[in-house]
Amino acid sequence: MAWHDLDRDRPFFPIDTVFYVKAKQPLTYCYYLLQTLGLEGMNTDGAVPGLNRNNAYRLQVVVPSAPALQAFDEIVAGVREKIFANGQQAQTLTSRSTLTRQWELLKLLPPKGPGITTLELQSLLSDAGHETTKRTIERDLVELSRLFPLQCNNKGMPYGWHWMPGKSAELPGITLGEALTLRLVEGSIRPLIPAFMLKTLEPRFNLARQKLEAMSEENPSARWLDKVASVQPELTQIPPEINADLLDVIQQALMNDTQLSCRYYSAHKNQYHNFTLNPLGLVQRAHTTYLIASADPFDDIRQFVVHRFEEARGLPTQCFKPEGFDLQDYVDSGAMQFGTHEKIKLEAWISAGLARLLQEAPISHDMLLVTEDEGSRLTATVNDSWELKWWILSHAGSIQIQQPQGLRDEIQQRLRAALELHEQVPNS
Repeated sequence: MAWHDLDRDRPFFPIDTVFYVKAKQPLTYCYYLLQTLGLEGMNTDGAVPGLNRNNAYRLQVVVPSAPALQAFDEIVAGVREKIFANGQQAQTLTSRSTLTRQWELLKLLPPKGPGITTLELQSLLSDAGHETTKRTIERDLVELSRLFPLQCNNKGMPYGWHWMPGKSAELPGITLGEALTLRLVEGSIRPLIPAFMLKTLEPRFNLARQKLEAMSEENPSARWLDKVASVQPELTQIPPEINADLLDVIQQALMNDTQLSCRYYSAHKNQYHNFTLNPLGLVQRAHTTYLIASADPFDDIRQFVVHRFEEARGLPTQCFKPEGFDLQDYVDSGAMQFGTHEKIKLEAWISAGLARLLQEAPISHDMLLVTEDEGSRLTATVNDSWELKWWILSHAGSIQIQQPQGLRDEIQQRLRAALELHEQVPNS
């Protein structure tokens, strides 16, 4: 019996093996009592489990007095009416949830035996954001087997379900986990994927958005994006615009290992340069995309900011790639921190507050902190980079550089320049 069948003003039908129902106690009480007896754990049949009524008859239950039953019925009557009032809306959500769950279930079935058990399917569905019972999955499989070529392997326990031989289907659509992943990475990967590949992904991005919107009301996992965020640990800046056509030219040259003829704006020198580049890789650093390349006739590797390209044209000539170059090794070397690739031994005094932060997130694997008066002594092997100097300047009141002397002198010079600038009276 469905819950809305319990209203006395609405007729209902018992199961097909019962001719009529004659209740000794109010049906409302009987319905809720049956839900507390754990009958779903007493199934004993085969591929389609069923309940033996003799086992159910052995259960002992407490029957309240007639006044108590009447009071119970009066209390729950109002609740049942509210449940029924929401029935149409719930039915719509339930139908959509059932459809997405069953579609996911079909995609999880293996193409051949021995198959996958309902318990394994329950776990996989839960991972995909569909919380349901083993019994519901069993009903789903029986229902789906009437429409799809599914087979239950009952040659051994536990039973496994799979597609019939030669009948497995490649079903369209994406899982909830795939939809979440696509939405999380969509923004960051766009500059790194060639335009023609990105076109093939656009339908997947759109499908991910549609799936999350459709499932957001009934599935908490679909609302996960509303609960997480990623921020950059620096001053927020609006990402620069990249010319899509120029980016496509750069990506094509990179893919084909061919040279680029380009006109590039150097922001530090405030002038334009014409280069023939040997593209080696694309790197996304915060909101900025960099082309890693060498410029003919030189073989040193440089970083070119992609949004500063004014013109770009692919050349038919093969690019020169330094022997043994590997993009990941290049990034791991600290090159994207800017500066030299040299390692230095940093020695400094730092405040107690900064020391606590570094204990949580060290700046190197060999970092050492020794407690001193009103602070700690810091030693660490780090890259001699712009990023190191930016970090030191951002903690100017909490760190004193002791070694190396060249770094100490440069930090002092920058701080003096900043002090002189701020001591000047601003122009009105």
